[in-house]
Amino acid sequence: MKRKYSFLIIIYTISIWSIVYFPGTILGEMFDIGTLPGEISSAAYGINNAGQVVGESIDSAGKRHAFLYSGGVMTDLGGLGGGDSSANDINTSGQIVGWGRTSAGYNHAFLYSGGVMADLGTLFGGSNSNAARINNSGQIVGTSSGYAFLYSSGVMADLGGLSGSTSSRAFGINDSGQIVGYSQFPNQHHAFLYTAGVLKDLGTLGGENSYAETINKLGQIVGYASPTIGPIHAFLYSAGVMKDLGTLGGPDSAAHGINDLGQVVGMFDDYSGKRHAFLYSGGVMTDLGTLPGGIDSAAFDINDSGQIVGYSTDSAGRQHAFLYNPNPVPIPSTVLLLGSGLLGLAGWRRLIQGKTL
Repeated sequence: MKRKYSFLIIIYTISIWSIVYFPGTILGEMFDIGTLPGEISSAAYGINNAGQVVGESIDSAGKRHAFLYSGGVMTDLGGLGGGDSSANDINTSGQIVGWGRTSAGYNHAFLYSGGVMADLGTLFGGSNSNAARINNSGQIVGTSSGYAFLYSSGVMADLGGLSGSTSSRAFGINDSGQIVGYSQFPNQHHAFLYTAGVLKDLGTLGGENSYAETINKLGQIVGYASPTIGPIHAFLYSAGVMKDLGTLGGPDSAAHGINDLGQVVGMFDDYSGKRHAFLYSGGVMTDLGTLPGGIDSAAFDINDSGQIVGYSTDSAGRQHAFLYNPNPVPIPSTVLLLGSGLLGLAGWRRLIQGKTL
């Protein structure tokens, strides 16, 4: 009889554990946030801690329109006179950055604030620019005329590049003003960290190339780099060490976003050629799947509540922006569940004992 009771304990323990915690599984849901009216596809690139989402919506002619998704409503942000625009990031104040096409046909970085889209211009009188990120102080980073820039207090400044490089790109900035991106050399690219006027080469995973995408308040940096052998892998750079985050069985992966809790999002490819969004948290990389019936997905940003944005194909093969909302199990519920299991065990024991009387 002790063996039977022990077996029931094992069954209850496994059942409780599988509900409370199952490695690599995220309790959440991916929502299709749609497109602007009459348009056919979309992608989301940034989200702030208020859950406001920015990205682009595309019409049947291929025209791109920057959008803000807030309170369940998607709003067209307009442009800079040339028709096309795309939004890349939004800070806690609701300021949005991206690029818009001018009436002259060039793409210029913009800042959207207070309902007005302002052209930030270019470096060196060049033709094009793109604003990639904005921090909570309103500092903006991006690329213009082939070089990384910092836009602060109304001035666009060239950040230069690593020694010997021919061009550079800036993609991320934290609230301390630390900036990340990459410099291009004749035959390779290297990720950099810019701090107080000094550019630092972050190295690679053993191969020739690395690209830094963004940085959080802790100074943790994510991106992608080439290992000694094989295609690119997502990395997390922390405390001076670049860590290979690996893949989920396929050849490639890339990290695009990190929140202030150190949770990382990005994409990976499997050997069949399908691409899926991932979340890397607590040392575990998890496939976020796709919208119902979809094949491909990618994640670009995550806020401190664990909300994730990106794009996914749907059952009709259309690419739509998504918002992924996590649904964590609260600790009190976990305790109640465990308690219910223990009460169930006690009931089973009394039942077994009753049958043996």
